[in-house]
Amino acid sequence: MSSRRFPGVVLQGDTLFTYFKLTSSLRQSLKDCNLEEAADLAEQLEDSLREILEFYEYVLAKHSIRLPYFKGD
Repeated sequence: MSSRRFPGVVLQGDTLFTYFKLTSSLRQSLKDCNLEEAADLAEQLEDSLREILEFYEYVLAKHSIRLPYFKGD
């Protein structure tokens, strides 16, 4: 996107749908107070997003592009 300063991330439609289903299931588990299932679903979503984020950071570093965010803890 030419109006943006930093590179974006392309997400395949099936992956987007998977993330949607995960968040939908997570919401339902929380609504049903099934916290164990909710925690598992949240972990799956976090792991998937972490993989994308780590690859994004790798590519930016490889091309000497600074991160568009601060990675402070």
